[in-house]
Amino acid sequence: SQALKILARLNGEDRELALVIAELDFAVRSESVHTLLDFFIRRTGKLFFDPLSIQNLLEPVATAATTLLNWDEMRKEQEIQSVKQALKEITQFD
Repeated sequence: SQALKILARLNGEDRELALVIAELDFAVRSESVHTLLDFFIRRTGKLFFDPLSIQNLLEPVATAATTLLNWDEMRKEQEIQSVKQALKEITQFD
């Protein structure tokens, strides 16, 4: 229901990346997203429905989240590792 607000935030040449950054910006400002896992699980559904897309998006999304949420590099790395662990859990069956 907020698609037009998200699309209004699009910026950049890589359309997929621009869309996910716009979604992140909206989710942080309007939906109280505070972690990358919350974003990739509850806001985009990518962790369960398109996990392979996260590999190319994780670093730029983490960088954007760092700026939006005023994280330091340690927090950014913890968030990245959380997502990588979740990806491992849903894609590798030991």
